[in-house]
Amino acid sequence: MSKKLLQFQVENYKICSGNITEVKNTNMAGWNNLPRGIKPVISNTVQEARQYGHATANYYGYRVIARTGAAIGTVFVYVLNGIKLEAVMRF
Repeated sequence: MSKKLLQFQVENYKICSGNITEVKNTNMAGWNNLPRGIKPVISNTVQEARQYGHATANYYGYRVIARTGAAIGTVFVYVLNGIKLEAVMRF
């Protein structure tokens, strides 16, 4: 699946059993296109994911999903607006 979202390209993602899999060719510039109020929510979710391995949060229709990566300290964050993937970031 290929979609053009604002100024960045997101390809090949699917949601299976609540998990996002097969995310490829993503541009992390989506941070600039998100509402200001969601940025502290993302930061808190990243901190929680570093402690527990994963975390989720909701913000006015947006859903923030954070999961730790294979590398120690790496956290992948997916921001969805409904079922539309708005941003993918790595912290």
